This record gives sequence, structure tokens and C-alpha cells, in this order.
Amino acid sequence: MKRILIITFSFLSISIYSQNSKFSLKYNYGLNIALQSDLIGVCTDCKANTIGTVGNLELEYKISPSESIGFGVAMAKNKKNSTTIAGEIYPSVVEYILEKKSTFFELYYKKDLLNAKKLFVIGGIGLMDVYSQEKTGHSSDNHKLLSEPGITFGAEYYLIQKLNFEIGIHSKIYWTPFNDGIQNIGIAPVIKYNF
Repeated sequence: MKRILIITFSFLSISIYSQNSKFSLKYNYGLNIALQSDLIGVCTDCKANTIGTVGNLELEYKISPSESIGFGVAMAKNKKNSTTIAGEIYPSVVEYILEKKSTFFELYYKKDLLNAKKLFVIGGIGLMDVYSQEKTGHSSDNHKLLSEPGITFGAEYYLIQKLNFEIGIHSKIYWTPFNDGIQNIGIAPVIKYNF
């Protein structure tokens, strides 16, 4: 959480001091589909739910009327509530929550497909960190599952453009080469502020 606050503060600092109207700040929050939801190292044959949430914060710079480059951070979370019976002499039902959290830091390139500033394709590179967390009662156990480079592919379509704001749909695929390919697919509404 501390990293997200630092990144947000950096984005806002850049926006305050920039005298150029070529910058944009984007935020989206929506549906995440985790194709790799195994929680290796946490428990045997356990998985988080495939459907979860994803949030994304990005800063863009327009390098031409139809092209932009940007930096973004995406955080995805998939969880599962489960119960198990613990104890041999005095068995009891224990409820626990399994969570898989992915953080992806990326640099990306975005291009306008139709020259109408509505439909864009996105490609990027970055670093993905995947963590798992098991919560039982008031205790929790964290494990780092992987940290590796990755690639993103995506698209954006803007439906509404009013003043400096744009609202649309954002989708992205997160792919890592060493851990069974596609990790997450995110689909979410996006709001963009141009300054």
C-alpha cells in the first residue's frame, strides 16, 4: 500500500509541475480473471477463485496525436473462503481465507487505431510480483510465489469525452514467459483526466 501511495504522489507531482497538456492520468477498477490461481507453497492442491478484482493507475505522455507512452501499476486480487477441520482430540471447524495478489509495474506504448481518439491498442513490458496470503482468525501467513518479467497486451475504447475527462472500457492481458503464460485478464471501466 505504501508503494501505491508513493506512486500516486509521484503522478500528482508530475501533473502539478507539468506545463504541458500532453499528460493524462488514468484509473480503472473492475473484473480480474486469474488463469493461474494456484497457491503453490501455501497448501496442497488449493486455488483462489478465478474471478477477482483488478485496479490500475497509469500516467501517460502523448508523443504524437495518435501515440502515447506511459507507466502504470496494476494490482489484482483473487480470494477464496474455505473451512477445514483441525485437531485430533478436540476437532473444530476452522474458517480461513486464501488470497492471491498480483502487482504488475509496466512501461507501455499506446496507439490510436482509427484516428478518432476512441479505440486504442496497448503493448507493454514490466515486472510481475505474485503473493499469496492465508488468513485464519486474526493470524495471516504470506508467501511470495513469483517475481518475473512480463508482457501486456490490451485495448481501450472511450465512450464519453467531456472537457478534460474521458470515460470508457479498458482491458488487458498479463503474460509471463516462465510461469505458464497468461496470468491475468482484466476488464474494467476507465476514467481518464487530460491535463
